Amino acid sequence: DMMIEEWSSGLRAALAKDTKSRIRDMVRLAKTSFQLLTRRPQAQVSVSDALRARFPDIPKLVLHVLIQYFAPEKRTAVLDWLKGVIIDEKEAALLDVPDRIHANPAMLEQEARDILIALGVLMAACNQPLAVCFDRLENYDTEDKIRSLGKMIEFLTDQGKAVLPVVFVRGQQWWENFSHKLNQQIITRLETNSFSLKGCNEEQAVELVRNRLLSVLDKASADLLFPFDASALRSMFRRSLHTPRQVIIAANEKLRAVLYPEQPTPGLVISSNRLKDEFDKLCNRIRNDMDRYPPDHSRLRRALKLYLSHTPPESGVEIQALARPDDKYIDLQCKAVCEKSGAVSMSFIIDNEQNHASVRAALKRGIDIMNAEKAAKAIYIRDDRCLIPAPPQWQSTNEMLGNFRQKGGEVLFL
Repeated sequence: DMMIEEWSSGLRAALAKDTKSRIRDMVRLAKTSFQLLTRRPQAQVSVSDALRARFPDIPKLVLHVLIQYFAPEKRTAVLDWLKGVIIDEKEAALLDVPDRIHANPAMLEQEARDILIALGVLMAACNQPLAVCFDRLENYDTEDKIRSLGKMIEFLTDQGKAVLPVVFVRGQQWWENFSHKLNQQIITRLETNSFSLKGCNEEQAVELVRNRLLSVLDKASADLLFPFDASALRSMFRRSLHTPRQVIIAANEKLRAVLYPEQPTPGLVISSNRLKDEFDKLCNRIRNDMDRYPPDHSRLRRALKLYLSHTPPESGVEIQALARPDDKYIDLQCKAVCEKSGAVSMSFIIDNEQNHASVRAALKRGIDIMNAEKAAKAIYIRDDRCLIPAPPQWQSTNEMLGNFRQKGGEVLFL
């Protein structure tokens, strides 16, 4: 028991230090523990029993494998086993565990659950959280895969100690593919703890490119963004926010143009007439069946962002710092720079609410923005199927709408 207490105390102390000191102390602790475990033939058995008594929630087989991590010649096999890899017969014999090649899917699933429970118990004992991340949800393309995601999240939240499941998903993908297929318990847990991620601004995008260059170049070259034209690269990322993936794709295309200037930029060539014909067909299809396409707040926001992100130079207006603020009513904000009028702060409010109090609150938010900053302008946007009733209905709301326009706000019904 004293040995277990010293081992646990040492592990907690190591975790409390900075990263380098933490790694050094944990390695030293592992070596010392292994020496203690192998000093006497029966030591490993007694320590295993003591740990089993201390952590009864950890399955015996998992604890048996975890202890063997301290043996350098077994470490690779232990890590593979904990990852769920079907190790070969020799490694299975080395760890003294059943050969997974003969296990059925149900047995492998239960073993995976046991490992996750054990990791959660250990992390809780060390007062450290374990984040389990789910990404690339476009690969969950069948009902069974989506149900498996729900079962896993439910398992981690109900049985995993110190375990936090984190799901990365695009908003439209969530609503179309997941929100109506998972059980209500999972939906509530995820939606009540959701965070909308923003794209990279200019500095963050440039820093991402610099870090990639630093992996192959010296620091001086990476700081100069060699071989890119630094000003051109910054200009590319200045107009709007980009996801990290978009930053890397755009930088790769720029790099290809620098390294192979004689090669044409790859791309899909479609005639403008054909593109227009396809666009008209799609628009007509939607117009002929509008019931299938009800007013959609998020769709309007995406369309607006797409429009603002591709303002043509001949318009005489440059859109800068396009972003989605952390504001209940403001969907997008940007600076519109014009040679004649200078820079204007633009705030876009998209509102399809049919409740007069909600509409009034959104309009008031726009008025507050224009009152707070002289050069600010607010644009209030609604789907034209969500008209505001004319007076005498919604009397106070129509008065607020009039005040919004008097302050210089624009109202668009699309």
